Amino acid sequence: MPTDLKLKWAKTWIDHENDFVAIDRRMKGGTVGRIYTFENGPTKGKWFWTLTAHGKGLAAAEGQTRGYAESAREAGAEVERAWFSRAREVPADAPDGSVGS
Repeated sequence: MPTDLKLKWAKTWIDHENDFVAIDRRMKGGTVGRIYTFENGPTKGKWFWTLTAHGKGLAAAEGQTRGYAESAREAGAEVERAWFSRAREVPADAPDGSVGS
């Protein structure tokens, strides 16, 4: 069953096919996480995910904030799980740029 992602996802760099960032408008235009694949080594083909958000108004991270997944969608879902756990006290209708440093 596919996971529906809630954040805006965009390519990190236009010339990299397997590298994306998650964007939440509440973070002053900044990204909250990143997913990408490794091209070589023992993790080749796996999707690495990491929560990159920090700043005022965010709760301490609960659970993992980085790891590996088998697919881009699974990695994105992990970033969103970690993000929404930290941003749980920030109202969804908060004005743009209300969270961050």
